[in-house]
Amino acid sequence: MLKYNLKISSRFEHLRQHIASILKNDVPPEAEPIYMDRNTVYRLTIDKTPIVIKSFQVPNLIDSYMQTVVGKSKSHLSYLNAKRLQQLGFRTPSPVAYGEVLNGNRLLRSYYMTEFISGGDMRGWENNPDNEPLLRAFAAEMARMHNAGILHRDFSPGNILFTGTPALGFNFYHIDLNRMAFDVKSRQKLLSMFGRLSTSRDAIKRLAGYYAEAAGDPSLADDALKAYDEYIRQH
Repeated sequence: MLKYNLKISSRFEHLRQHIASILKNDVPPEAEPIYMDRNTVYRLTIDKTPIVIKSFQVPNLIDSYMQTVVGKSKSHLSYLNAKRLQQLGFRTPSPVAYGEVLNGNRLLRSYYMTEFISGGDMRGWENNPDNEPLLRAFAAEMARMHNAGILHRDFSPGNILFTGTPALGFNFYHIDLNRMAFDVKSRQKLLSMFGRLSTSRDAIKRLAGYYAEAAGDPSLADDALKAYDEYIRQH
């Protein structure tokens, strides 16, 4: 017998009927796929509210056991980590809901839903020679995350959204949150977040300089570059 676990943020409680239908019947055909890989991401407007639905890949038996008996599903972790980020004063698209479909302890499907953010992402940042205000703001965001002990293990340019302009300032929104850690004390672990931001060492060196300035510690520029080099060697 199928079991449905559904948690909806209070702000979006009025969408419960629509969200419950997605959980029971899967993503509707009118949803627009905006990313397709192991997991699929859709955009859908529900009752005039644009949302994003992340449909996680169906796990194998071992992964299903790990996500339901030993730990939490990726959708559940995404929801919890989003709430924690917000509590710490960082931005992420507002979590709408997470849902799980189970057969006994077997996880069949899971979804994480957020509010849609209209903005850009950090992909290609290293190829833009006129992006200094954005990079300085981004470096300051990283320094603030590390001061808060936040480790994002999937910290890649496509998972960092932003809005704003050089004149008005920038806001950053973090996505793909199921692999995060909080209260991390190891500076080396935190600096490993530089590893997936670019394949260009020169670009990382530039960003690391801005990061060190924002953190108020010049030695962090070399430390960040060393962490990047170590990540590249290991991957």
